[in-house]
Amino acid sequence: MIEFCTVKRMVLLVTSLVVLCVIVLAVENALTWDATHSTTSTLTNRTGKETCWQRENYMIKEECRKCTDFEKVSGHLPICLQTGFKELVTCEVSGDSYKSCPRLAWMEKRNFWMFEMSTVAVGGISWITVILRDRKSVV
Repeated sequence: MIEFCTVKRMVLLVTSLVVLCVIVLAVENALTWDATHSTTSTLTNRTGKETCWQRENYMIKEECRKCTDFEKVSGHLPICLQTGFKELVTCEVSGDSYKSCPRLAWMEKRNFWMFEMSTVAVGGISWITVILRDRKSVV
């Protein structure tokens, strides 16, 4: 099939794919949460107890876990709007408070390997399809 493409079409196709990749990277960069972004704007309307983990020593009472859809939509826990994950901490003076936390490492690994396995599966199905088409055309 590639033999039927002219050089002009192939150059146009490769150029458009490169442009598409750059656009995807730019959009991903704009939409991805970054730990270096300032969170002070989202924390300005919060009380001292809610941000006690910034000023006091604290212990993690509950490990980082995903916020429920209700918590995200309702704004019941404003901390869920930052990353979609929360952990319960106990500050020395102020007591219990929720703190935003980054995505879980095991969750990222799982998502990566699911993507890799789906890519391998699609590649395998494509390979088998090509083999079957070649056998059919030979007969």
